This record gives sequence, structure tokens and C-alpha cells, in this order.
Amino acid sequence: MHEVTADDLDKLKHTEQMIQEILRMYPPAASISKELPKGGMVMSGYQIPEYSQLMFRNAVMCRNPEYFNDPDTFDPSRVDADKIRPGPFVYFPFGIGYRTCIGRHFAMAKEDVVHLERRLKLWLKDEVLQSLKGKHPTRKQAIHTALVAPNSPPELVPHIILFDTLNAELIRKVSMKTEVVLINTYREDIDLFVDGATLLSTEGTTQGDPLAMAMYGIGILPLIKKLQTCDVTQTWYADDAAAAGSTANIRCWWDMITKAGPMFGYYPNASKTHLIVKQEYVQSAKGLFDGSGITVIADGDRYLGAAIGTRTYIEHSELFIPLENAIRTIFLPSLTGQSPFNDTDRNMLALQTRLGGLGIINPSLMSLYHYTTSVNVTSALANLVITRATLMPSDLGIQQLEEKNLARNQRKAMETASVTELLAILPAKQKRSVEIASEKGASSWLNALPIARHGFALHKSAFRDAICLRYGWQPPLLPSHCICGSIYTVEHAMNCPSGGFPSIRHNEVRDLTSAFLSEVCHNVHTEPTLQPLQGEHLKYKSANGEVGARLDVAAQNFWGKDHQTAYFDVRIFNPFAQSYANSSMSKCYRKHELDKKREYEERVREIEHESFSPLVFSTAGGMGPIATTVYKRIASLIADKRQEPYSTTLFWLRCKLSFSLLRSAIMCLRGTRSFIPTHNTIL
Repeated sequence: MHEVTADDLDKLKHTEQMIQEILRMYPPAASISKELPKGGMVMSGYQIPEYSQLMFRNAVMCRNPEYFNDPDTFDPSRVDADKIRPGPFVYFPFGIGYRTCIGRHFAMAKEDVVHLERRLKLWLKDEVLQSLKGKHPTRKQAIHTALVAPNSPPELVPHIILFDTLNAELIRKVSMKTEVVLINTYREDIDLFVDGATLLSTEGTTQGDPLAMAMYGIGILPLIKKLQTCDVTQTWYADDAAAAGSTANIRCWWDMITKAGPMFGYYPNASKTHLIVKQEYVQSAKGLFDGSGITVIADGDRYLGAAIGTRTYIEHSELFIPLENAIRTIFLPSLTGQSPFNDTDRNMLALQTRLGGLGIINPSLMSLYHYTTSVNVTSALANLVITRATLMPSDLGIQQLEEKNLARNQRKAMETASVTELLAILPAKQKRSVEIASEKGASSWLNALPIARHGFALHKSAFRDAICLRYGWQPPLLPSHCICGSIYTVEHAMNCPSGGFPSIRHNEVRDLTSAFLSEVCHNVHTEPTLQPLQGEHLKYKSANGEVGARLDVAAQNFWGKDHQTAYFDVRIFNPFAQSYANSSMSKCYRKHELDKKREYEERVREIEHESFSPLVFSTAGGMGPIATTVYKRIASLIADKRQEPYSTTLFWLRCKLSFSLLRSAIMCLRGTRSFIPTHNTIL
């Protein structure tokens, strides 16, 4: 007799044979498909056209009498390791080749666990419990002795699972096929960087381990099944357990989990446990749970970050007022550098970024909406939990999707009403700011992750300046006067040519556009020179007929026409300038596009015989209709070349442009417009 170890699990020969034979007769995937590459292929003398779909019928191959004797008979011995096995293209329950199911080993291990799970009831035999009381020095020896007792079949000995603690070592004993992954995952602690300090963690969730929950679930499942005898509805999320039912049944459940839990490595904590009952049952519940250490309450409490209890407690939005006060008085001033915030400012910042806000919602106003949405979306799943259903209906996902779409439409209607109401009471300057901030692309920099290698990161002062520019707030610590003698305002800083910052802003967008085009077009030039006029007359007086006139960028084959060159010219304007105060943004874009067209389009079309597109931007990050079309075309070409989703590429491109314009605006605001004087020392 020896102590059972993980090595004994490799001796489950009959179990392995049974599982393999079941998979042969009833494969989880009835068929797999493969698309032929260009050129097709010849199979058994037949030419199969390219891009054809080949179907491999697993269910047919696994019952082919050419490879399996008496294939319709269940015979586990046919997969005996001592016999010749069929080839990989005959038996493939989890697929074949490079596309073989990545979870096939885990699936096989799970089958082993399910088979072993049926033996777990042996743990609760009287002889096991008696052995655990002290007849043997270790639990392993006690269980081993009980299971190899004369009344226990010898073939069950290799099927022992030893639940000492719920950790990686336990799972290693349960599932040999995932041993390497799990041991490597939990071999060393993971560094968590919190507020400048480093914390060591062995939690699977903090390590990003996708197997953590599954492994814990396998380990805790026997305890969950044992607790079902108390006739309560259980919900488990990792080690957070909850039960619903009559107070008597919940007391039974608590006593059982307290007594049996440590045997499975689970130790309930009464000080963190709350019993929620109706008000009329509070006293009787306190008497029933007297001495248990459990707190009995009637209204409700938090559970996994959410509220659970009476409807009054759950829908009581005033509970979020302290959080909203902290957001308004602490978080927002720290984020923006501005204070205080009145109700109008707060409602403005609560709007979604695409509507001109920051997306920082007011929890005291939105809690009821989110609760109602959550109830509606999860109601079908909650009913399955309540009825203890073992199978999910096939249309569950469709039901949830419909509820999500309905909630999304309701949210959009609420947001539209909020914007309309807010714009009606905002001062003219702030109203203009919200309208400009709600332009397509104006909020891309707020929605992007701060990834430095893409240039999407801002330091604290730059971020606060960007927020001030977005909402027309006065940035702190600005000089009183510019070196040109004018009073220094944000509007003046955006337009003053001193220091050359407006030209630098223009050139950055030009160079970025040239870089985009160089990836997908031929013969890309920066500042191409136009041919001189030789007696030609241009229609508009504002047309540029100068010798040596230049545009910003030229690219060949941009619009898909053979050898045609597309010319582009960039213009960036400040929408907060006083001259645009009474003009809509669409009117501003049309004006600047028309100005550029009158200046260059006829010359490019008639003299160069090419196309011309003006690229008009606002300093806030928006772009005109023609520029929108051009950059969508660039995104489409780049997405095709990189084999990336178009939407992802377009968002990345908008972010690059948005950050370029934003940094240029901050440079205009904070850049030094004079040289630092040099002091010569006279000896």
C-alpha cells in the first residue's frame, strides 16, 4: 500500500479508453471545413476548384468499417494503446492540423474530472469520516485507507482526488494535462504596481489567468453539490457564495458550509456575511441565527459591487450623493485644475465625449437607469438560476441582445434630451464650446488609450490645458501681454504669427498626411511646385497664379485612377475666433474649402490635369467634409494593406490627427515667442 499521488492518475487506463470511444461514436464536432487556396488541388484524380469548401465528416469517418471493426458497437478496448490506432485523418474529435482545438487537452482533463467526480461521494462514507477524526496522522492516509478498504472495489483506487486546499497544487492533482500551464502560472508572484509601491500577488485574476476561474470552479464544485441538499438557490462567483430561500433552509445551508467547507478547503467568514430578510422576519431570523456571527438586516447591502435587497434600498439614488459630492469637489478639480463646478458645468461634463462632455456621469441621476437596464438584460439568465435549470435556451443570447439594443436606444434618447436642455441654458461661449467639442474627431484624444509609442500620451499640465481649450475656460498662468504688444488671450495665442507656431501647426498636419499617403500611394511629394502659367487665364481673382506656387502634398493613384496625381492643401482655423462667433461649424468649413478651391482647383485641374482636395481642420480637432472623405479613403487603403478592420484604422488615424492638432494648439498657447537673451560676461 502506498500513498496516492498525482502519478496514479496516469493509470486511469479504462477511463481513458471509455472517453476515447465515446468521442469516436459521438464526436463533439460532427464535421470540420477547410477553404482551398488559390489554384485549388487535385484529389483522387479530380480537380477541385480554388476557394472551394471541403467538408470533413468526422461522424462518418469515425464509423468507417474500413478502419473500425464493428463500428456501431461500443467497445472501449478498440483504443487500447497496445493496438494499432487509426491515423489522425480518421479520428479527429477536436479537429486536425494547425486548426486543432486549442482546448482539447483541457477538455479531456475535464472529462477525467467528471468521471472522478462521481467517486467523491466516497469521501463522505462513515469510514472516511471516522478515519479523519484521528486514526491516521494525515488526511491523505485516512482517505486512502477508507477507499482501499475490503468493501471498496480495487479498480477505484486510481480514481482518488485529494482535496487538501484549493490551490494550484490541488488542480495539478486533478488535471495532469494542464499541469504545465498552471504550475508556470502560479510558480512566482506577480508584481502589482499601486501608487508607487509594488505588491506581490498570487491571485489568478490579477495575473490575467483565463484558467483561474475554471480551475477554482472544478475544485469547489463538489462542495456546491453537497450544499444542494439544503433546498436553497445558490450563486457562486469564485469564492463569493450566496444563497436564497427560507430562513430555516439558509440556516441549514450555513451550518453545512461551516462544517463541510474546511474539508474542501473553503472557510466561510461569518463577520463578512449578511442575511437580508423582510422587516417582519427580522426578530425571528436573529433568533434563528443567534450565535452564528451573521448580521441580520432588513433593507439591503452590497454584493460583488452591486446592491441587493429591497427595491427601496436598490432604487434609493440618494445613496450615491456622497460619491457625486466626491466627484464634484475632489475628482473633477484634480482632473481639470478648475473649481468650483456649478450644476450646469457638472451636467456638461456628464455628457458623452461625442456630445461634447467628458463622459463622467452623475451616479445619483443615472443609478436607476443602469439598475433597470441590468434587470432587463439579465432577467432571462436570472430566471434560469432561480429555476435551477441545467441548460440554457438557444435564444438566450438573442433575448439579451434585444434588451441591450432597447436600452441603448433609450440611452441615446435620454442623452439627446439632456443636450437640448443643456444648450438652452448655457451661456453663448460655453454653448459654442460644446457644439465644437461634439464634432466628429474633436474628442478622439479623450477616447484613446494613453499609449506613448503612438503619441497618445499627455502630461498633467498639457491635459488640463487641453480641457480648458475644449470648454473655453481660462488656462492658468498665462502672460498678460504678447511680445507683439497685444493682450495675451487664448484667441490671440492661436493666431499670433510670432514664434512661427501657426506655421508649425500647419506643417505637422501636412507631414502626418504625407506619411499616411506614403504607406499606400506611389510618388508622394511634400510641397510640390505647380507648373507656371503660360498665357492661361484663371477664372477667380483670388486664384494663385504666382510662379513657384506650391501645394502641401501630392500622391499618385490615390483615387484609383491610373497615374493620376491627387493634390492636397491644408488649412487650420481657430473656431473660437470672434469672426466665427455667429457662424455654424458647417458654414465655417464650407467657407474655407471654397476659398482653397478658388485659389488652386482651377489651376490644378486645367494646367496640371489632376485632382485637388482642400483639407480644412479646426484647432479643436474637427475636419471639413472633403477632408473627412479623403481621410476615410486613406484609412480604407491602409486597412486593406495591413489587413486590419477599417473602423480600427480610421479611429487610429483620427487619433493621430487629433493629437497632432491638440499638441500644436498647446504649443501656440505655451510656446516661447522670444529668444532667451544671452548674457556676455565682461572680464
